[in-house]
Amino acid sequence: MCFHGGYMQETIKILIAAVITFFITFALNKFFSLFRYRQLYATIYDDIEDVYSGGRRAKSSTIVIGNKGKDKECDIELFFKNTCYIEIISCDSLGAVVDGNCLKIDRILSGERVRVSVIIEGDEESNSRKNVRLRSADAKGSLFFKYGREPVGLGPIILVLSFLAVFVGWMGYGIVTGVAPDHFYNKARYWSLYEKGFELDGMTAGRLMTGISPTAQKHPIEFIEARKENSYIILVFEVENTTLVAMKASAEVDIQGDEYEGRRSAAHRVLDNKKRDDAIGELWADYGEPIFRYEGSEAVVEPGSKSKIVAIRKHGKISSGIDFVVRINVEFEDGGSYGDMDRYLFIPKLAGINEDNIKPLSE
Repeated sequence: MCFHGGYMQETIKILIAAVITFFITFALNKFFSLFRYRQLYATIYDDIEDVYSGGRRAKSSTIVIGNKGKDKECDIELFFKNTCYIEIISCDSLGAVVDGNCLKIDRILSGERVRVSVIIEGDEESNSRKNVRLRSADAKGSLFFKYGREPVGLGPIILVLSFLAVFVGWMGYGIVTGVAPDHFYNKARYWSLYEKGFELDGMTAGRLMTGISPTAQKHPIEFIEARKENSYIILVFEVENTTLVAMKASAEVDIQGDEYEGRRSAAHRVLDNKKRDDAIGELWADYGEPIFRYEGSEAVVEPGSKSKIVAIRKHGKISSGIDFVVRINVEFEDGGSYGDMDRYLFIPKLAGINEDNIKPLSE
């Protein structure tokens, strides 16, 4: 297997990005683990007044004591100040007992909760927020006095924060570098295709590549040869229809370069029609007029068939060499028309093509 210089550089970039991503993920995990503190809580609700006696009163309540932290809670105690009597009516844990004005539970595992129904006798506000305290051997708990007010566990929050951090970083990297966010996934998924100088262009579906192994040596789109004649460079591709419907494949050259892009943008911003046409004419004279439709640039390929398409670069007065990429579009038949387009880029330099190794058309 031969690695060309440009492709080797791209491979090194991917390896570096993978190492950086690993360490960023490791650092994020350590950072977010700082927020994995204990989450012990109790919810007291369904108060029903039962008996008034000597200025004191008794009421039945339902208490749910839960643990939404990541660690086991031990020796849990729920204190009721100004309470003279507590009785457990029912409980779904064998580890719950009453000791004076304190309800005790030996342990609650992460994600578990204990439901207890009790009778509490004491002052009128014996089970109000200011007179109830919750704690364990390692943490103080939170109190809620209405069902459904329990806290949300930090696990989902951390998961969402981690996802957002990676997503924002991924998108930010794409904005700064100009690399599409799905570039690295596509490069890993279609590794051997990228080795040949092809790329998936943007957020394309890659329908033609469905089922193709990342290490496959043969692909539905293959570069065949490059030829030159005078100011023309001709690239030939073969497209195979591996789908069950007819498809239309086409190729066109996209000139690259900052100077060209600057002049092209400036020409199209000219408001006066004649001056704009003159500026575009000068641009094409210097860089070569783009050839969008010509014989062989487009082909309809039936299922199971192959066809060749060509891309032509016509150089101008000051342009030369491989200053372009080839955009290959594949549209699939759907109800008598074509749609659902795959888009591919062919980058000649990544395939090792340069002006010195292109044979003349006559050979």
